[in-house]
Amino acid sequence: MQSIFDWLTSVLAILLCAAAIDMLIPESVMQKYVRLVTGLVIMTAIVSPVFSLLTNVDFSLQLENEQRTNVFQQQTDDQLNQLMETESLTANPYMEQQVYAEAEAALRSYPSCLIGHVEADVQQNDLNHLQVTVEEVERGGCPEEKIMDVLTQKWNMDAGQLNIVIQKGDAGGE
Repeated sequence: MQSIFDWLTSVLAILLCAAAIDMLIPESVMQKYVRLVTGLVIMTAIVSPVFSLLTNVDFSLQLENEQRTNVFQQQTDDQLNQLMETESLTANPYMEQQVYAEAEAALRSYPSCLIGHVEADVQQNDLNHLQVTVEEVERGGCPEEKIMDVLTQKWNMDAGQLNIVIQKGDAGGE
């Protein structure tokens, strides 16, 4: 209610000033321009509350849109993180299968050695650490150092990144 009273007071003050200016200006060509300007000032004073309401509504709509955008951005980031986690979970078994096949192919020159199991530590599609379990079919048929050299060269890894476990097989019930 106070804002309406303030608005009416300002409009009446502008009307009184415009009337005083109109009485003080002598009859001349400039009088119609002065009346035009005072009329525009009066109309602006009358319409200004409407513009302020529209500005406040626009501002509240803008804040609401920003909040929606922030919520949407957060949901998108959460979904992206879930997808990246899912990708890393599915990439590791695929990488292990691929490494298993490559290790089998690399050890074909050692017929007494079979690949048992492969565990790969993969981050960002790079092999960080690899553990290969080799089953020895015949005693002394799996030279660990030669296998290590073949596999490190195959995957371009350091020897510290590759761990080979050779499981000795039973040789005729000894």
